[in-house]
Amino acid sequence: MKNKKVLYIVILQLVCVIITVVLLTVIKVSNENLFGKIKDKHDNYFNEETVILEEQESAVAASAAVSEHLIDNSLAVPLYGTITSTFGYRNDPFTSDYVKHYGIDIAGDKGEEILSAADGEVSFVGVDKNGYGNYLKIKHNDSLVTLYGHCSKITVKKGDKVSKGQPVALVGSTGRSTGNHLHFEMIVNGVPVNAMWYMEF
Repeated sequence: MKNKKVLYIVILQLVCVIITVVLLTVIKVSNENLFGKIKDKHDNYFNEETVILEEQESAVAASAAVSEHLIDNSLAVPLYGTITSTFGYRNDPFTSDYVKHYGIDIAGDKGEEILSAADGEVSFVGVDKNGYGNYLKIKHNDSLVTLYGHCSKITVKKGDKVSKGQPVALVGSTGRSTGNHLHFEMIVNGVPVNAMWYMEF
């Protein structure tokens, strides 16, 4: 009987040791993963800061390239509403990955009119089911193109001449979208830039 008790105690001690080892291993792995995520966010943050500084250095030249060809040296806000996502790095709403967002998102009611930011010509109308949804591009001059995404309907066609402030589409939630809004991009010399440098939303 005494031998059985000793055996039970030994088995119990072994089980406790095994559980302790497993828990320590889980904690170690969790800490390594957490440290890795913190390091990634730290690296991404400083990468973002570097990119922002580089973009700011080129903002003056880009601004000159935009305004040089605009008749009244100004742009119209394409949609007034709450800005739900700004230009720059963010956590992707679908994957949570820390990635760059190349435009700004403006919330609006479905069917609300979206306006052209400046005089120009519609250079593209199409559908991107896994991205912009129904979207269009307007070429305003040799330097500036604007893009309007997630539209419920596009009311112009490729080749149309449009005026600043003219309705060109309706707010929607097509493509890769979490709700009714406009994804608006400004592209200067082929590179997306922060639209908030050029207009007050």
